[in-house]
Amino acid sequence: MSNDSRPVTINILGRTYQIIVNENDEEELRESEAELKKLIDQFKQLYSYKDDKDLLAMAALQFATKSIYLRKSTTGVSKDIYEKIKEIDKLFDNKNVL
Repeated sequence: MSNDSRPVTINILGRTYQIIVNENDEEELRESEAELKKLIDQFKQLYSYKDDKDLLAMAALQFATKSIYLRKSTTGVSKDIYEKIKEIDKLFDNKNVL
């Protein structure tokens, strides 16, 4: 464990987990814990379930889907920006020729 790392205990569905994180990342971990709890509570109200594992599976699927969506949308934005830069570069090239 490095000097800026520390153990942080989180609670998910009544079970505690100790995770080693950089001090700078603790806030994001706490936000993630709160977001997961909120999502699980929503699933508890909306769906019938037999086991807490069902709730975790649904939450994991939703987070994975959001992650993929964000990765694809970020890549799309980057491609759009790249194309615009190429267009601007061509405009500069054409001006130098004149």
